[in-house]
Amino acid sequence: MFDKGINSGDNSNVVKTEGNNNTTIINNFDEKFIGHVVRSMLYESMPSFQEEAKKKIIESTDEYVRDLISELVIQKTDADTLNQKLSTPDVQYSLFESAKCFAKNPERTEKSTLLNLVVKKINELDGDHEELSSIDLAINVATKLSVKQIRYIALIHYIKDIVKLSQDSTGAYYIIDPAKDTTVEVGDDLSFPNDVKINKQNVYDLYIDLYNNQMDVVFKDDEIGPVDYSMLVALGCIIQSAFPQPTFVENIKKRTGLDLNDSEQKLKLSTFIGKIEKAIEIKSVDYIVLTTVGRQIANAYISTRMRLINL
Repeated sequence: MFDKGINSGDNSNVVKTEGNNNTTIINNFDEKFIGHVVRSMLYESMPSFQEEAKKKIIESTDEYVRDLISELVIQKTDADTLNQKLSTPDVQYSLFESAKCFAKNPERTEKSTLLNLVVKKINELDGDHEELSSIDLAINVATKLSVKQIRYIALIHYIKDIVKLSQDSTGAYYIIDPAKDTTVEVGDDLSFPNDVKINKQNVYDLYIDLYNNQMDVVFKDDEIGPVDYSMLVALGCIIQSAFPQPTFVENIKKRTGLDLNDSEQKLKLSTFIGKIEKAIEIKSVDYIVLTTVGRQIANAYISTRMRLINL
């Protein structure tokens, strides 16, 4: 879920590292210490490689450490909390699994998604155990998926479940979703919980922007396509509903005011429709349901890509 004016996060402190052995402190994170934790686990577990393979692993690991610190900064991880949690087997295991996956095959790994999940786990380690279990599963599953498969999951989540947020006068956020049963039409306005009213066309414009312009940033045309999703089912990312509720086209109409069954109105969502049809038929969308693990992976991918908006 995202604010209508998408915030790209605190990118002002994104890491700049130097090619030497000096300790670099960034937002109170000791880069040398973090790098030591990741590298020591990775190198000790790896078999003996030829020199060229060793060089590639070192390069990949260095890149992983740099981007891990960047993600810690962006997600506003507290340095004291990080230093405390880095010593736990739980966090070290997740760091090891994700770093190993990227070191083995950088081209096949969606590194940003893995890092997002790992840092989310660090930030929520003292939280709800069910949530942590789903993050753990998501990290484990994401290491086994191709970049294309992760994008497919993210695409399904984006077109079905991503909604807009707005902020009231008190600073509290609320969901703007005309597809929810709690939304009521009042003349030219839509009434949301807490007696918030917004002009109907303004809401439609927000969703048309989400589905056309913002989606074009999150999913480039050459990045999406069909997949054999039997593996996604086997790994517990999606389930295939035998008797789906036909809600997708209906929800799009409620959110944008446009009927996908009308060829003329459909043209106004041409970017949106074009990207979906590169991966799946519109009529099949309702048959695919993401699991909790699938949503964790999809949210991690989408949130890292949404930072590119308005930069």
